[in-house]
Amino acid sequence: MKRLRSLWPALALTIAIALAGFVMLSPGAVAQDNGTPAASDQAATPVAAADGTPAAEPIRVITLVTWYETDPSGDFIQLGPLASNDQLIAGPGDSTNALTGTADFDGAEDDGTPEIIVGDSTFVGVPAFEDDPTSMFRWTYPQGDATFRPATLVIQVVATAGPYEDFTGSATFISRSSPGSGVVVVMLNPPDAE
Repeated sequence: MKRLRSLWPALALTIAIALAGFVMLSPGAVAQDNGTPAASDQAATPVAAADGTPAAEPIRVITLVTWYETDPSGDFIQLGPLASNDQLIAGPGDSTNALTGTADFDGAEDDGTPEIIVGDSTFVGVPAFEDDPTSMFRWTYPQGDATFRPATLVIQVVATAGPYEDFTGSATFISRSSPGSGVVVVMLNPPDAE
């Protein structure tokens, strides 16, 4: 009986080694190893040259992201830097030495044409559909109720001044409360991208 007790651990170890060998040699394990591509420098993200100059790429889409808060007067929206904490919760950033601006949904001429100013850049709203001036403001509300937040407003824009003059794209306002604060994302295509 003593002999059998000492034989079981050796037998169990032998079976475990045999099963491990069968698993490693099975076609599934070989296929899995063959399915992982080798690392390639061509697929890597471009890195800066030795002198610190980033690799040149053609200008594609420009993205500006700001935090917004309704001005106490309620007449316009103040734009400033966006910050997030380690949990990626967004809020206003430090406006020292940062671009700031305004957004006025009535426009400079109070004609209902939205105007967004960020630093030296001015963006004006254009109708999404030429024959429908109300198509400048495209809202999305939770459950279709305009009183619910968060809500999203998308305005098709064209840059009329600043470094992005003649760029076209959209300005998306994502609100947390009404009136209140949220995030603005302006995405622009260069004129030659059309």
